[in-house]
Amino acid sequence: MRRVRIAVALLLVTACGPGAKNGGQGGELRVCAAKLADRAPPIGAPALVDPPFVAPTSTVVVHAQIPVAIVQRALESKVPHRVAEEKDHDIGVAGRLEYTADRGPFRVSVKGDALVVATTVDIQARACAKGSCYASCEPRAEVTSQVPLRLGADYKFRNPAVGIQLVRGCQVKALGGFATIDVTPQIDSALQATRPRLEQEIRSQLPDLRPEVDRMWKDLTQAKQLPLGACIHVMPEHLVQGKPGGDANTAELSFGLTAHPELETHCGPNPPHTPVLPPLRDDDTLPREGSVYLAVVMPKEAPAASMEGGDVDLGGFKAHVAHAQGNTAQGLTFTLTQEACGSLTVQANTAAWSQDGKSVHLAHTVLFDGDAARITAAQGNPDAWLKGFESMPIPVPISATDLGSMIPDMAKGESSNQVDVSATISSSAPDSAGLRGKGDVLAVTLLKGAVNLRAK
Repeated sequence: MRRVRIAVALLLVTACGPGAKNGGQGGELRVCAAKLADRAPPIGAPALVDPPFVAPTSTVVVHAQIPVAIVQRALESKVPHRVAEEKDHDIGVAGRLEYTADRGPFRVSVKGDALVVATTVDIQARACAKGSCYASCEPRAEVTSQVPLRLGADYKFRNPAVGIQLVRGCQVKALGGFATIDVTPQIDSALQATRPRLEQEIRSQLPDLRPEVDRMWKDLTQAKQLPLGACIHVMPEHLVQGKPGGDANTAELSFGLTAHPELETHCGPNPPHTPVLPPLRDDDTLPREGSVYLAVVMPKEAPAASMEGGDVDLGGFKAHVAHAQGNTAQGLTFTLTQEACGSLTVQANTAAWSQDGKSVHLAHTVLFDGDAARITAAQGNPDAWLKGFESMPIPVPISATDLGSMIPDMAKGESSNQVDVSATISSSAPDSAGLRGKGDVLAVTLLKGAVNLRAK
């Protein structure tokens, strides 16, 4: 028995001595070569140097496309074919004039920043006297309506301007052919009198976008639930409209939504935000693609959870983080084993993306009072130890690459019976990172692209 105790004692001395091997790694492990002296609990956190992190303002560009065929169908089904009708218009010695004016099919196109609605009006006119009609003609008119595609501050289309031009006049023979009477002015005057009614009928068939925009705005102020307990807060601020346009078949309205979107890995309450839709503003400099700074928000527990169980190089001393607790705001306390052992507390002022593009790390770290002296007394370099902790990765749950492929799929899921929704992402890359509030870690990805809405 005495020999067994001696053998155990020799093994312990060998394991704890300066010549102990790092099992399986082949290198020498100097257990507790840098042993931190015991200390009293920290009194308070060092003063923060960097201000709380705020992600850049995003501009989400949305292109709303309205096929002209939709407008054409609405006009065809709602606007009457009979434009004007007269049965007893006095034309002096020639008697009276009766006529009907019927429109043809609507032709809808986009020219510049206006929606153009045109149709041909064919007129059947007859000159009548003494109970019978003795002459007829078939004048023709072109009706053109210009509808500005630039919306008003109330998100409604502005009033259309209708123009009517006779392209073929009308003359009738009276008094046995001895008199020729030009009734073009009378017909033109009667057609011009129909302009207010035509403008009203066309205006009534233009879509009122405000109710839908108001509904979408309210939705944007609420958290959108995602799988696995995550959610997106868009936090919209303003809406602007870019220069409208389109082609022969489609009218396009472009909008820019300024916001501070965040993706939380664990859903919290909606941030304070007014659901009131602001007035629409003009911005002809709006680009085709937006710059969206999407912040992935990790909870304050993320740094400690990620760093616990990791290995760190402390400038000549290898250490294992046996335990980590706390957060970046109040301080992260590490319990170290292997070559460096003991406990110390670090506070971070900010964070930054790591080179792998999949994780962030702490930056601008500082030691709690007295810890620098304890490291120095253990033959360590405080700056090297801080750099070691700053090198430890904090994985970002959704990387920039993941976001670039996830956003189009999310947009497609928002399609409905009235509109197809799609998103194009031309680039997705890490942008910035930082700390906020009680220690939340933010990793910001810059997404370049646009959202497309196409009416059905």
